[in-house]
Amino acid sequence: MKKYFNVNHLTKPTLFIFNIVGFVIGILCCSIPSKGSIIEVSNIEQDFKLIPIINYTPDDFPKQIISHFKFDKYSESLFLDRKEDNNIFLWYNDLLDNGIYKFDSVSPKLSTFQYELICKEDSLFVFNPLPTHKVTPRTIKYIGLLKNGNFLIENKGELMSLEDFINSEFGSVENYSQCYINAVKSKFYSSGSGIYDIHSTKEANNVLKNNFIFNLMSNSANDKLCNLLFKLISNRLCISSIQSDKLRNVVGNLSNNHIDALDDFLAGKSYFLPKNSNLHSVFSHEELKIIENIFLEENARLRIAFSFLNSKNLNIDNSGHYISDKDAFNIIKESVFVENE
Repeated sequence: MKKYFNVNHLTKPTLFIFNIVGFVIGILCCSIPSKGSIIEVSNIEQDFKLIPIINYTPDDFPKQIISHFKFDKYSESLFLDRKEDNNIFLWYNDLLDNGIYKFDSVSPKLSTFQYELICKEDSLFVFNPLPTHKVTPRTIKYIGLLKNGNFLIENKGELMSLEDFINSEFGSVENYSQCYINAVKSKFYSSGSGIYDIHSTKEANNVLKNNFIFNLMSNSANDKLCNLLFKLISNRLCISSIQSDKLRNVVGNLSNNHIDALDDFLAGKSYFLPKNSNLHSVFSHEELKIIENIFLEENARLRIAFSFLNSKNLNIDNSGHYISDKDAFNIIKESVFVENE
């Protein structure tokens, strides 16, 4: 017969010791931030030094810096533990846990000079010069310092003004502004813009069915490709009969490269009509710029609709193994054209 441990059989002194030990262990466990642990905001502000992550904006940037030094519990930030050997933690949005913000120990790749700055100086921030480059602990490149009302940017072991930093990294303010504008422009064609949102499988299938790039990758017939391309371009440009004939020749050459187009797509690259497709003999320079913008939109629709459908699939075969990206594409291709027949 089994004997069970019964706390009622313990003497009062023994019970007292058990309670004390349990209380101490509980205090120790609660005081040490574990991986992905939830921690009170008030405790963070008291025991840790805030190092905000700040994206550059030309709209009154000095004031933007100052405003970030008030902890926003809905923004990702780094923190330096004042008590435990200057350990670095990340306050982040855990999308895998219903978006709950958590505290996690991290080990960013910092230079010796950057680490010394973080340990010795107050009012430090992680500086992100371009809006499309999301900063993570592994990709921290630039550290900023706010001191005596002025701010400096650390670059390659030196503290410098923003102007000197821009000239050093981008060559000139003009070059930097163009990089910044291009980065902002690319955001309009991303899933986060909300412009090309997909709300149903039927809608995603319909987008792909009528997408020139998806049909090219799917090796659709030339006549169908021509019709899709004419429709795509004629929404913005008037196509003459001469241009129409030349475009048909261009499409005939493009269809031979459907495998390369698919490989590029699966590698995360956007598709544009090749520079060597004799388009310069069909359209003017200004018209080619318009076509380039047309394809930016077509790529955005393709990527977002495909991602929507791909997220609905488990992408696991009957043996429980993950299927290849190309197999996943073929599954979606089959569902798009079968459903729309």
